[in-house]
Amino acid sequence: MYAKGVPLIVGQRYGIYREGELYVEPKTQEVIGLEVTQVATGLVTSTETNGVSSLQLTDSYDKEVREGDRVFVELNNSIPPVFYPAPAIVSRGGMIVRVMDSISSAAKGSVVAINLGSTMVLSLVMY
Repeated sequence: MYAKGVPLIVGQRYGIYREGELYVEPKTQEVIGLEVTQVATGLVTSTETNGVSSLQLTDSYDKEVREGDRVFVELNNSIPPVFYPAPAIVSRGGMIVRVMDSISSAAKGSVVAINLGSTMVLSLVMY
């Protein structure tokens, strides 16, 4: 695969991501986030002076890489592999801004994004 833009680092692993739905604050209609999905992982094999880098795809996640997908450096262990939900310690209620893989309803086991937090939207599994 070829990526154009800022030259990438040869030997570095990168994730390839696709833009998804916008997260919109229900009360103000302000955009508060953007959902992205990792579609592949690649290893940079070469970089040219014109900003074109070659990546060898090492993993794919049941989606093809398309023109317009974004490349970001992969941060090892940045997300824990196991998540144990616990009751929130907040004194204010939040609102669901997105239900993953559904048009409008959530149920036990659904993943939702809520509008609580300072700089990012938190995804939760419904229990």
